[in-house]
Amino acid sequence: MWEGVTYYLTATAVDQTLACTRRNSGAGGELYFDCMIDAPDMAGRYGVQFRIPEGALEVVLAERGYATCDHLLADDLEKTYLTLAAGGLAGHGPACFGLVRAAPKR
Repeated sequence: MWEGVTYYLTATAVDQTLACTRRNSGAGGELYFDCMIDAPDMAGRYGVQFRIPEGALEVVLAERGYATCDHLLADDLEKTYLTLAAGGLAGHGPACFGLVRAAPKR
């Protein structure tokens, strides 16, 4: 689990961490993390350094030796975690936020 971290790191630090976790994960291991999807208004805001270009998550992870298992974007997060029993929403997730489950390629 790597939560609340990736967007505050440099791209080099993210790459190094992904390489380390890939090398050291056991068979069947998975990595869960959150990420920021690149949006023009995120550059320099909130200390965000690392962003994944929209629609490029699978490619970004594949280049680093991972297969994407799940990727939840704002709409998915709202349906999964913010939908009330009556069907309404408890709130909205930021459009630039995503949750990822990935597995090292063997």
